[in-house]
Amino acid sequence: MRPRAGDARYWDTEISARDAAGRVVASAAITFVAVRGAARRLAAGMLAVNEADVIRRVFPAYVR
Repeated sequence: MRPRAGDARYWDTEISARDAAGRVVASAAITFVAVRGAARRLAAGMLAVNEADVIRRVFPAYVR
């Protein structure tokens, strides 16, 4: 992970999964953002498509 130049609230990361021969079988680029108050909104949106038990592990303060 590395902070994005010009805005330290954003952290960019890249990841890949490789098979036994070392060939890339999946990859992703992910941006994390730290925004005050965003966790509550994010948890609410994620609850629309995920079970509460799953989201509670990440956002215990926002899921009953």
